[in-house]
Amino acid sequence: MGWAGKKNGELIALAEKEFDVFVTADKRLPSQQKIPGREIAVIVLDSNRRMDVLGAIARISDAVQAAVAGDVVAVSTANKR
Repeated sequence: MGWAGKKNGELIALAEKEFDVFVTADKRLPSQQKIPGREIAVIVLDSNRRMDVLGAIARISDAVQAAVAGDVVAVSTANKR
């Protein structure tokens, strides 16, 4: 999309024009950016390791489906046994 190198504020502004949900592993993003009132929801993962994310696909999908614009939702990628 040509967004390489964009900083968080600019990235969120661009994303909310194109998408309903932004998924990130940047745990600092919600404290650095004002998300409430935006037209995009933010899902924050606690890991970006491939195997962690793959193991949490169902939880991530549920969070995306339930996401409401302006919300920030944390999703754990830890395996639940």
